[in-house]
Amino acid sequence: MSTSAFARSLAAEPEPFDVVTGAPGTDLETGDPTLGTGGDPDGRSVPSAGGADGRLRAWSDSLLEVLGGTWDCPPLLADGWWYGPPASRWVDTAAGLARSVARPWREPALCLTMPALLAGAGRALRVLVVVDPPQVAARKMTHRFGIGHAHALALWEEYMRRVTTALEGVPVTIRCVGPAGEESGGGGSESDGVVGSRTRSVTGGAPEGVLESQWELWSELVARQGSVDSWQPPTLPKRSPWTTELLGRLSEKRHEAAASPATEQQWLALSSAVEAVSRLRQQDQLDREKRSAPPWEQVVAVAGGDALGDPGRYRQWFYGRYGNPAAPGSTSVSDSSPLFSILVPVYRPEMWYLARCVDSVKAQTYPRWELCLCDDGSEDRRLRAFLEDLRGDPRIKVRFREVNGGISAATNDALAMAEGDFVVLLDNDDELVEVALEYMAGAIGTHPRADVLYSDEDKLDAEGLPCQPTLKPAWSPELLASTAYTCHLTVLRRSLVNRIGGLRSEFDGSQDYDVTLRATELADEVVHVPEVLYHWRIRHGSAADDPMAKPWAHHASHAALASALERRGESGYVQLGPQLGTYHVRRPVAASLRASIVLQMRGDPRRVRRAVEVLLANPGHENVELVVVDRSSRDLPGASLLGRLQRERDARVVRMATDSGWSPAANAGASAASGDVVVWVDSGVMAASDGWLRALLEHAQRDEVGAVGCRLLSPSRTVVHGGVVLGLRGVVGQVYSGLPLAHHGYLTGAVLTRNCSAVSGAALAMRAEVVGMLGGSDTELADTLGDVDLCLRAGERGLSIVYTPLARLVLAPGVDRYAGQAAESPYFVRRWSTLLEEGDPFFNPNLSPLSPLCALRREDEDDPWKRMPPSPPRSRKRWTKGEGPTRPSLATLRQ
Repeated sequence: MSTSAFARSLAAEPEPFDVVTGAPGTDLETGDPTLGTGGDPDGRSVPSAGGADGRLRAWSDSLLEVLGGTWDCPPLLADGWWYGPPASRWVDTAAGLARSVARPWREPALCLTMPALLAGAGRALRVLVVVDPPQVAARKMTHRFGIGHAHALALWEEYMRRVTTALEGVPVTIRCVGPAGEESGGGGSESDGVVGSRTRSVTGGAPEGVLESQWELWSELVARQGSVDSWQPPTLPKRSPWTTELLGRLSEKRHEAAASPATEQQWLALSSAVEAVSRLRQQDQLDREKRSAPPWEQVVAVAGGDALGDPGRYRQWFYGRYGNPAAPGSTSVSDSSPLFSILVPVYRPEMWYLARCVDSVKAQTYPRWELCLCDDGSEDRRLRAFLEDLRGDPRIKVRFREVNGGISAATNDALAMAEGDFVVLLDNDDELVEVALEYMAGAIGTHPRADVLYSDEDKLDAEGLPCQPTLKPAWSPELLASTAYTCHLTVLRRSLVNRIGGLRSEFDGSQDYDVTLRATELADEVVHVPEVLYHWRIRHGSAADDPMAKPWAHHASHAALASALERRGESGYVQLGPQLGTYHVRRPVAASLRASIVLQMRGDPRRVRRAVEVLLANPGHENVELVVVDRSSRDLPGASLLGRLQRERDARVVRMATDSGWSPAANAGASAASGDVVVWVDSGVMAASDGWLRALLEHAQRDEVGAVGCRLLSPSRTVVHGGVVLGLRGVVGQVYSGLPLAHHGYLTGAVLTRNCSAVSGAALAMRAEVVGMLGGSDTELADTLGDVDLCLRAGERGLSIVYTPLARLVLAPGVDRYAGQAAESPYFVRRWSTLLEEGDPFFNPNLSPLSPLCALRREDEDDPWKRMPPSPPRSRKRWTKGEGPTRPSLATLRQ
């Protein structure tokens, strides 16, 4: 049915409609298929059909605003919200609107504010709800208003759920409409835009990109369409948790902006963390500004940002490194060199992208490969002809599935054709860098026991140019439990993939994350190749373009991680992280676990007293003892505070004869502590999050963990510590230092649990048995680097060092633990020279050693620690790897 035909059908209704409403993007003004923004210059107000009364529009907008939302960020409301303040005034105003505004009213936002309108105008209103299929409405919103696909689907679901619930007892007509010639829910012919009965509605599963809950809601509306004198809401399917999560995140971002003196541009910057479309638009503007800026301003802008901040410089770096590859197949190999089987599941790709994908394999400088393509029931004659032609190359194998089985089934069929020693996972629209297999073969030669290998990656923009590099750390199991960071390029030993049963269809959308979790559990060695070897293509509707374009993929990754915990027999649950696709694994802490908070006291006693109060206000764990190490207090206020802490907090007090530094005080406090876990806290450090201690204990209690550090902030709420990096801005430095609290850092690393080489002793948790095994902190590194040395020695023993952002603490003003590292650097460099030469494994070597914000490394940059003076010789033999500690054990210290 054409738009005009649909308009005539509405006009033929025996009773006129008072209200016409539907989700944003639905063509309410049936005479004009295009919707404007009603003269709104920024396009942020709810889209309204032409001819709608401006007063009703203003009424809806102002009511949503007072309720704490907007049309694209609906407020979260309790039942009966329209009866009480602040909505009651708008209910009264609605009575006046009902008398003075010409009907019919056409306004999408009435889906949200309908209860207040009905309460004010009376129940004698006849309502028409016009409903597009979710995928159609989402496409319209995406094109018209520049919001993301998943955001648009979430709005459709929210609007439809709200209005179908609000209209109880009201005369209602439901019309489910699709544009002419387009399938609407599986029913309706090409000449009929109105969907018929249930028998003509939903056949098969939800279209790609639409959640099952959204499709079930559409199906219910299709079944209930028509006119009734008294609407009874249907039994709605369970709300999608991803809709709730996405809209909740948008609401949080909006309220964060409202709570600060943020401009509209800052609000857009905040929402860009949720909407990739906005981020790309801002990046385009930034590129234009940089091109017009003087050269010295360009240098400052690059130095202050991370590796994502300057696409032009990254391209220059990339082409300088990989721009002149050798001829295809020119790398010399032997019969013992590994054979790679490249697995490519194919389903209705754009032919140009598939051709580029295949060409990138043929262009490999390493010759021992085979390409295994499996078409997943595409039913595309042009595609079939293309794949059949590829069979002319003996290195290329092709299989055609009769029915569509999903990406895991297609990949497993490609795996069944594979004969290589290793399999390579490649999407049908992405590309390999020409030297990808050559670098992987070299890594396997260096690490013959490697079962899983992964590389760095970047993305290809709309023009096919590389951008957005993902420069990853070495193998970090904690980070893998926080996000699927290994991603592309992933290479797995074929025998291991067969052993774990290949890919699992129940995790489609995040099947590569699931297989990586299972494979790394059994792998002898996991190897990171710090080279950009994979191009992930940005295209509309892909996860590379918008992380929220496929919310079901995040649901699958959540399920895969939960399955991993169950498989490993680990207690705990998976909590959603700060961005979609990120997680926090939360573990129970036994009530019997005793934690000893060792507070090093020096400076103003009032500040120490306040710190104790805040630390113990809500640590999240009750079995706690307080040990205070008095490093410098000899005056009356200090003595008075110590006495008060002993009386009120049952604190143990250890008095140092002299303030000889952090390490002696840490050892003295640990020797006096009776807890299972020692938590060292510097003077004046205060908690900035509830449950901070529990967050530390969750990891410190684990047998495989040696030390746990937290997210440390300055009083101005910028990051001070997000983990210690060897060789960063000196011998050691703190990554993400200077990052604003609201920012997540390069690759979201500031707010994800991950492995580090060391963490700061300003707030550090370690099991008492580990402290004893290591013999405490080295007193020759008395004040500055003892904590780093302690972590490195724990790492030598095979224990993990963990950074958790869930424990947030604030440092005292002006505190910088590593500002005085020069005095202890020579000895530290002499002791850890091998590790310093190799580079910190958890800081990508392509990142600058001068930038805590993870800028791209420049060719002329040298490691700052190499300029340190040599250490004088030591007469006493030091502990080295493989030998027992020369210092006394913790048990001896406690005696």
